[in-house]
Amino acid sequence: MNFALYIIAFSSLFFLAAGIFIFLHALKLRSKLREISESTLKSEQELKEKNEKISVLNEKIEVMDKEIREIKRTSEKHLKQIEGLKSEINPNSFDGRFPICSQCKDIRNAEGYWYPIEEYIQNLSDTDFSHSLCPKCAQQLYPDMFKDGAKPHTLTWK
Repeated sequence: MNFALYIIAFSSLFFLAAGIFIFLHALKLRSKLREISESTLKSEQELKEKNEKISVLNEKIEVMDKEIREIKRTSEKHLKQIEGLKSEINPNSFDGRFPICSQCKDIRNAEGYWYPIEEYIQNLSDTDFSHSLCPKCAQQLYPDMFKDGAKPHTLTWK
């Protein structure tokens, strides 16, 4: 019978040791679970903060997209205005050279017609001319005005 008591005592100690082992393992698992929970909460908070930042950035992107669309619309409008202005400009208005008569100074247009220089330039722009005489021409045309050493002056009229 003593042997049976030893087996019962040994079994009891075995189960007690197994229970303590399981209890300690459970404590260790509980500690790990707490660490994981804290880490998860921290990660969730970080994720929430990053999502808020992303939301702010998305709002800024939307504003920038609107501004870009407005700039594109304005640019397209300006390009259309530029094209309209280009089409209004006479392409033959000035190519850097005027075919001008050596004698009378009339200018030939693109169609081959000759015009006085003033008329030709007025047709190209909003230019207006007033006429005058330089001192040399005034002396040639009106020599009596310059008799007796009178200083040449300019004659002007409209």
